[in-house]
Amino acid sequence: MTPGYIAGVFNLIPSLAILSALAGIYGLYLLYLGLPVMKKPDPARVGTYFIVSLVLAIVASIILQVIVRQVVSPPVYPQAQFSKNATNAEVEAAKLMETSGNILKGLNEKLQEASKQK
Repeated sequence: MTPGYIAGVFNLIPSLAILSALAGIYGLYLLYLGLPVMKKPDPARVGTYFIVSLVLAIVASIILQVIVRQVVSPPVYPQAQFSKNATNAEVEAAKLMETSGNILKGLNEKLQEASKQK
């Protein structure tokens, strides 16, 4: 796995991203070679041990990503509310929308009154 992390630098240049993928595959190969040496499983079950280790690593990675996104991502606010970091343009746009909505409401009321007078 470490070769893939180190080769992640290649992702900065999109045309070299394939090298990062190749390094990731090489990391999986090293894991396959290193598991029997480090854990000493039954020789007939080395492949199964590798696959189970790989699946557990993927599941742990997904769970960790979900937790980090919940902690780091800003909350989603409804349209009527703004975050503390709302820009002046966002606030002005909301005021303009409210004002235009009031104008349209007033015009609608005047049209209804005119139609009643006829």
